[in-house]
Amino acid sequence: MDRKRWMMMVGVVLLAVLLLWGSVSARAYSTEGKTIRIGLGAYDGIREFRLGNTRLVAGAKEGGVLREVLDVESPSGFRISAPVQEDRVLSQVSYPNLAALEAECAALEELGLVPQVFLESAGTFRIRLETLPGEEAADYGFEPFPELAEGILLEREGGRPLVFGGAVLEPVFWTLDGEGGVPLLQLGNRKYRGTLEVLRSGANLTVVNVLDLEEYLYSVLPSEMPASWPLEALKAQAVAARNYAVYYTEVARKYPTRPFDLDDSTTSQVYLGYGNEHPNARRAVDETMNKLLYYENAVIIANYFSSSGGHTEHSENVWSASVPYLRGVPDLYDLYTLRNPWTVTLTYGQIREALAKRDVDVGAVLDVQVDGVSDAGRAMQLKVIGEKDSHILSKETMRIWLGLDSRKFTIVKPEDEPRSHYAVVRGNGETQIVAQADIHIQRASGSPVPLDGDRGQLVVVGATNIRNYPLMEGGAETVTFAGLGYGHGVGLSQSGARGMALEGHPYDEILAYYFTGTQVR
Repeated sequence: MDRKRWMMMVGVVLLAVLLLWGSVSARAYSTEGKTIRIGLGAYDGIREFRLGNTRLVAGAKEGGVLREVLDVESPSGFRISAPVQEDRVLSQVSYPNLAALEAECAALEELGLVPQVFLESAGTFRIRLETLPGEEAADYGFEPFPELAEGILLEREGGRPLVFGGAVLEPVFWTLDGEGGVPLLQLGNRKYRGTLEVLRSGANLTVVNVLDLEEYLYSVLPSEMPASWPLEALKAQAVAARNYAVYYTEVARKYPTRPFDLDDSTTSQVYLGYGNEHPNARRAVDETMNKLLYYENAVIIANYFSSSGGHTEHSENVWSASVPYLRGVPDLYDLYTLRNPWTVTLTYGQIREALAKRDVDVGAVLDVQVDGVSDAGRAMQLKVIGEKDSHILSKETMRIWLGLDSRKFTIVKPEDEPRSHYAVVRGNGETQIVAQADIHIQRASGSPVPLDGDRGQLVVVGATNIRNYPLMEGGAETVTFAGLGYGHGVGLSQSGARGMALEGHPYDEILAYYFTGTQVR
């Protein structure tokens, strides 16, 4: 084997190991002072947007250093756009600041021209005009500069339009306006800490919020877990969210071709800016400052989800790789916030449409069958049998394609009948068949209620799992999925974390329980 091919193979193996195990050293890594770049989905691929601030500071990165280039005010806010402005000319003379070119701009306006201020670099301003005839442009002291078509335009009340180009084609904005001493940028109906970078690609703009990692978590935490939950549960979630952010910025870039680390949606972690922050969330973040979860001295990807329905899942039963710290564990703590048993009823026609949207045509659906269940109780494969063909939905595909809350479900088919009798095991070990009408459940208050089979489910708590038993009958040409839990089921069960916190477990014990063999450092 030649050396080049051998080195390529080694590189592939090392990359696989990196993605699986992580590579940030526990002894060397610190999140102190770390910033993170968040792509704002509503402002990705747009032509223009408005900032509601009355004062705006603009800067440019030169040699990796951010330098302030101007500080301007506008009582009604600012408009930023990506106009297509071809055939422009620039003044041959440059100016050190806005005031220095004001007289020249006023003189040009008296001649009927419309001057714009062009920011070429930090401390270098020029005047930009629409194309003038060659000789006339030279007479006015201007020269053609056709490559300036892709500038970024900043418009303000009571001031000349500003065009960012040259070394400041990708400007950075921040402000001194804010609340309680916190500078905040007003973008739409949300406010953001940190700075906003504006990048242009063709005719479109992308806005990226750059801020301190810990301040990012202030907003993420209440989006991912109710801020009213116990502090230790919030602290566990804070560490998991910090791990997620660090892993996808330091170990395996989530968006390697985009100008940001994470986005602000459920695809990454939900981030809604300053207005989403809560005192409880800030306390949880502050009290776990710089804390990360490690497995064998490497930062892990700390996956989390809402509710397990009684047992979390092995990673390979949800995705592909078997990860040693993502092992399924009993989750009876989930009882504290057990997501109500859910049902999703789909007609055979709706199932056919769901497959057709993904270019899978099985014809008229005849039957749906679960093919294999994990030890935790989640369906591994769902077979859809049609007139033309059959198709297997594996693992998370079935949940996503069919819109199910989880894969921990039981199927009720058209031919199924409601259970009318149950086998009841008495205290002496004897089994007796009892009609459903004769079975009552005793509430915590002591009052009995009948076991109602009208579209309901019987939830049974075992020693290591929670099971559900549908009591309803199937409708014609329909399939009912009756289940427990919400989400993929791998890693931290948020409902379970709440249950453990209510029982007095600290956040590091909660994380150690759901992430096998890990430690908080």
